[in-house]
Amino acid sequence: MNFLEHFVNIVQKKGYKMEEKKKVNTGIDYKNKKWRPSIFIDADKRESIERRFTGKGCQSFNEYVIALIDEDMKQS
Repeated sequence: MNFLEHFVNIVQKKGYKMEEKKKVNTGIDYKNKKWRPSIFIDADKRESIERRFTGKGCQSFNEYVIALIDEDMKQS
């Protein structure tokens, strides 16, 4: 059984209402509504960026980028 067949069986067995099916199928009902932009950075910059954000005390690239954006928005 492939993923789609399995998914359909789960939805049918649990008797989801039509509106709930739409939410599941379209991904509208996220637990957290976050903006997930895609960015592309040259791979050769990865190591230096990781050193930079860990050196600044950030746990992740995401945390580092959010801090940079917040700082930039304060300056405006």
